[in-house]
Amino acid sequence: MSLEECLMKCLERDGFAWSTMILGLIRVGDLSLARVLFEEMPGRNIASWNTMISGSVLVDMYAKCGNVARSLVVFFKLQAKNLFCWNSIIEGLAVHGYGEQALDMFKKMEREKIKPNGVTFISVLGACTHAGQAWQLEEALELIRRMTIKPNSVIWGALLLHGNLKISQVSIEKLMNLEPDNNGYYVLLGNMNAEADRWSEAKKVSEIYMLLSELSGNLEFADYENEHGAI
Repeated sequence: MSLEECLMKCLERDGFAWSTMILGLIRVGDLSLARVLFEEMPGRNIASWNTMISGSVLVDMYAKCGNVARSLVVFFKLQAKNLFCWNSIIEGLAVHGYGEQALDMFKKMEREKIKPNGVTFISVLGACTHAGQAWQLEEALELIRRMTIKPNSVIWGALLLHGNLKISQVSIEKLMNLEPDNNGYYVLLGNMNAEADRWSEAKKVSEIYMLLSELSGNLEFADYENEHGAI
């Protein structure tokens, strides 16, 4: 007897037991079996869809399974859409190549007065990079600048995925401010300038990196002298 057949036989014929099992499977990442069980759930109807965390889990599950169309059907049938639900549909559209549709969904979310969080912005940035249009990348940069929450390194780092030198420079400079001890950003910026044939700027960044390394070495030597005495 397969696992699926065993579950079908053992489950009591009530919505609560089925919903509990489906949510458990989703949490452990077995989305395929969760989807099968939901399709087999007794009395499955609009009410059943809305009782599972207002349908948000189903939106997320279908999106992660790659069934964007089914995810959208569930999404639009929901009367109350929470932030998790909006984030799931935006991310699902973006990940599966529907960048422009994901951006349209975000604009709809704003019109509905739903306050975004960091997850929302990362999904929207992903949508911009999938869409790949220059004006959309500029829109992504403007979006970060007007965020109500302070952008962190994950959000600024998302702008590096598309390879646009101008926007990547802005992103790296912000990352340097957030993590000044991370010398890797100086190397990355130097490499990007070199690849774009901007050798003068690449040389400038390289010199800054060498200066920082030398300064770091001098400070470590000074700490050694203070601890052990001058050599």
